[in-house]
Amino acid sequence: MRPMALALLVLVAPVLALAADPAPAPAVEGVKAEAAPEKPAVRALQVKSRGKGTAYLFKLTLVPGVPDPGRAVSVGLELFELPPVPDPIHGEQVPLKDASLVAEVTDADGAGYTMVYEVHPLQDAGTYGFHTTPVRQDTYRVVLRGEHNGRKLSGTFRLSAGLWPIPGGDDEAAPSEDAGGGGRMPAMPGGMKGPAVPGGRAAAPAEAPAEVAPSKPGTPLAGVMERLGEGWVELQVALFGGRVADLARAKALAGPLKTTALAAAGLRPPEADFDRLLQETAEALGALAGAKDPVQAFQRIAANQCNQCHLVYRWNVIGSLAEFPGGLP
Repeated sequence: MRPMALALLVLVAPVLALAADPAPAPAVEGVKAEAAPEKPAVRALQVKSRGKGTAYLFKLTLVPGVPDPGRAVSVGLELFELPPVPDPIHGEQVPLKDASLVAEVTDADGAGYTMVYEVHPLQDAGTYGFHTTPVRQDTYRVVLRGEHNGRKLSGTFRLSAGLWPIPGGDDEAAPSEDAGGGGRMPAMPGGMKGPAVPGGRAAAPAEAPAEVAPSKPGTPLAGVMERLGEGWVELQVALFGGRVADLARAKALAGPLKTTALAAAGLRPPEADFDRLLQETAEALGALAGAKDPVQAFQRIAANQCNQCHLVYRWNVIGSLAEFPGGLP
C-alpha cells in the first residue's frame, strides 16, 4: 500500500502547485492600460427647473471644471424662462433678470453640511455668478434656489473637487430635473461670496474668466495677497473642514493673517482706499483671534472686507471701494 500512496502523492502535488500559483496571463500586443481621464478646464451643463406652471433653465459654466481642494471655482450662470408659447423677441428661452438667488453647497454629495452663498446678478440680462472654495476632496451637491416675481425656482447639480470622473457619473451630458436636496446646517450666510465672472458677463464655455488683481503678477503686493488668500483657505478649513470647528487652530491662524494684511496695506497700491480696507481686515482678524465665536467673526470678514475687494478688483462690478455698497447693481 505504501508505494501506491507515494504514487498518488506525486500525481496530486503538481496539480496543487498549479492551483496555488497560476501562470500570469499572456500580454496582448498593442493594448495599453487606459490613462486616467484629464480633468476638464471648463464644465458647461444645463439644469431644468419647474415652478408652478412655469419652466426654467439654468445654463452653468464652472471654471475650473474640476477644481483641486483649496482652489476657488467660479460658477457663472444664465437663467432663462421657458414659456409655453415662444416669445416674439427671445424665442423659446427668455433671459430672466432681477431674480433673487442663493446657492446651497453641501459636501458628501448632499448628505453633509451646507454653506450658503448669495448669487449676484451681473450686467447682462439673465446672467448671475458666485464662487466657492471646496476645502477637501469630495463631491458636492449644489442647489440653486431663487424667486422671481413671487414664483420660486430651483435646480441641482454636482460639483467635484479633485475627483474625475465624478463618482456615480457626471450630470453634464443631459439636462437634469431638480432633485431637491440640501444639508443639515447652513454654515455660512448669504452674501458671503460674490459673482464669479468679472466685467458683468457670463463666462463662455471655452473661456476662463480673467481676474483683475490690485497689482500685477510677480509684484511684492501680488505675493502678499497670494499668501493672504492661502491663509484664508487654511482658516476656512479649520472652521468648516471638519464636523466640528477647530477653534484653537482658527485663532492661531488669525494672528499671522493679521500680519500679512498689514504688510499688504503698507505696499501702497494705486487706490488709497485699498490701504484702508486692508487695515480694517487686519483689525477684524485681530478681533477673530480673541472672539468668543470665531465662526461669526469669519463670516463678517467674508461678507464685508472680502466682498469689497472682490467686487472691485476681481469682478469689476463696481469701479472703486468708495462705491461700496451704494454702487452695487
